[in-house]
Amino acid sequence: MVAFDITEAGEGSRPARDTQTALKNLRQLRVDSSTPKPRVVGGRYDGKRVVVIKIGTTSLINAEFSTLNLCAFAGLTETVRKLKDNDCHVVIISSGAVGVGCQRLGLQQKPSDLSKRQALAAIGQVHLMRFYEDMFSASGLKSAQVLLTLDNLNDRQGYNNAVNTFHELLEYDVIPIVNENDAVAVEQLKIGDNDTLSAQVATLVHADWLFLLTDVDALYTANPNVDTNAKPIRVVEDVHALNVSTETGEQDPGWGTGGMGTKLSAAGMATAGGTKMMICSADPDLVSRIVLDDEKNVGTLFLPADEPVYGQDRWILSNPVRGQVHLNEEGVEALLEDGKIHADTIDEVHGSFMPGQAISFVDEDGREIGKGMAGKSHADLQSLIEGIGEEAEKELGDLVIAEPGEVCLMP
Repeated sequence: MVAFDITEAGEGSRPARDTQTALKNLRQLRVDSSTPKPRVVGGRYDGKRVVVIKIGTTSLINAEFSTLNLCAFAGLTETVRKLKDNDCHVVIISSGAVGVGCQRLGLQQKPSDLSKRQALAAIGQVHLMRFYEDMFSASGLKSAQVLLTLDNLNDRQGYNNAVNTFHELLEYDVIPIVNENDAVAVEQLKIGDNDTLSAQVATLVHADWLFLLTDVDALYTANPNVDTNAKPIRVVEDVHALNVSTETGEQDPGWGTGGMGTKLSAAGMATAGGTKMMICSADPDLVSRIVLDDEKNVGTLFLPADEPVYGQDRWILSNPVRGQVHLNEEGVEALLEDGKIHADTIDEVHGSFMPGQAISFVDEDGREIGKGMAGKSHADLQSLIEGIGEEAEKELGDLVIAEPGEVCLMP
């Protein structure tokens, strides 16, 4: 974590450096061999490509009739079979537990009460897995259920355990079917949406591809439903350089939890980990056509970073950001120089985060420079930069919210 050294900085004590060179050098120093890695560098297990497919609730539930969309299950099964027959490992990120629970009980929309949603998740998850097992078994495929919570990924040992579990499942030629463990997750510690979860898993398994199958066919310059001049964006080289509207302009039907904003956030996480990501329509056949036949001009392709993060950085990268620390130019130079941030270089603190949750460090233009695990809450940091009273200033005088070895610098 980056150390927040609150000793007063002398003028000229932090010389400017070339940003890209600094990122490259620091990233190389922070590669941690203790993090499990695939046997073959580059996201491949035994030479096989790893493809992660996220399919959402709106694709799995027929909202008009409040029933499961069997065509979607069948299409996904055929796609997985094609990929497996062509030396690919496949991981499925499946939403739908709460939606299927609603369908089983004849409810027309998800309740807002947390305990009711958790009960519905418990009801729906078993039926969801039954359909996957029946469909996959009929095609000679083996599957396994993996339920994750943010606690699993926040904790370094829990993260490593998850890495090992996925590795062994793929070695057994089994298809992990992943969802957040909604039945027990605490609201404040939820991953929140399966776009984020899919990027976390893609990073964790060193995936070659991540597909977000959704109800839109691509990322557009604006909402095509309200702007006739909106154009599809076919290739994105740098997700952080995008300047597009993510407003939907219409009411969410109430089944899904992720919008285009969460998909772009997932793209930033996945591409930093070296994964190619596609946003495309919920036609599973597109996945095999893109991966196996190199089909072009469909969906939106997010290109991976030239120098993806490895080692401990991948664990930090996998944690969803809960807040932001805005740095001035001097603070950015300090972060790249020695991994320290002085109190007088923090301009603003945004968000609500507690110790152990991920925060991002951004420059004056709002560009994310790195991520770290907070050692103190947003309230403590806010008190620090506001200088609330002599006693508070003295108490926070030795505040460290991150250690130098535990910051992931973004590619």
